[in-house]
Amino acid sequence: MYMRYDAAVMAELSVGDEHISAEDIQLLSAVSSHGSLHQATESLNRSYAHAQRRVVVLEDAVGPLMERKRGGAGGGGSELTDSAVQLIRQFRLIEDTLRWVADGDSTVIAGRVVTRNGELATVETAAGDITAVVPSGSGQIDLHIRAEAVSLVADSGQHGGTSSIMNRFDGEIVTITHGAQIDRVTIDIGLEAPLKAVVTSTSTDRLRLAEGDRTGVRFKATAVRGLPRDPEIPAVDGQ
Repeated sequence: MYMRYDAAVMAELSVGDEHISAEDIQLLSAVSSHGSLHQATESLNRSYAHAQRRVVVLEDAVGPLMERKRGGAGGGGSELTDSAVQLIRQFRLIEDTLRWVADGDSTVIAGRVVTRNGELATVETAAGDITAVVPSGSGQIDLHIRAEAVSLVADSGQHGGTSSIMNRFDGEIVTITHGAQIDRVTIDIGLEAPLKAVVTSTSTDRLRLAEGDRTGVRFKATAVRGLPRDPEIPAVDGQ
């Protein structure tokens, strides 16, 4: 069964022993928008005293975050330092990346490490051997393949030359779900559940992909991550 999940993620950035949360980033962003810590706390309905204390803690960890301006025609206020701006950008990048990973399609394949060469391992699966990045662990693992890392080729026998270690399989297209510009394709390569791929609609038309057709499937070894399997979780492919 093909299932999609609505994923909620909560990012956190560690600097030394201090953990920077989404609330901290929201406060800094509000200071940038309103020009002062006082107005920022009012807009967020937070305690000004508590926010002041929190800024002091953060600055002890990462350095100055605000440049205070007193008096003047504008009545003073605060501006974010370059460090604060970079902190917000880094947090947003982590937050967006986590959301992208959680929301994206992927295939999980149960396997067993049979040989290892540094970070790369050969993993025995129901579909055949797959070369993957497995930083640590041995024995039973789960392979995670992002759908956008999977390429389809018109000729299932076509191999072609490449400088990267490439996993190659032949399979049968099970479903094609058409989007405005992106199509989601599932392919039977001999697992309990189909392998998932994401391709542009242009590629679907160019390759003349259709349900029931045979197709070649390619994905780089570096696009596959192997994680030790929780012994309490049964080995089920495709989830």
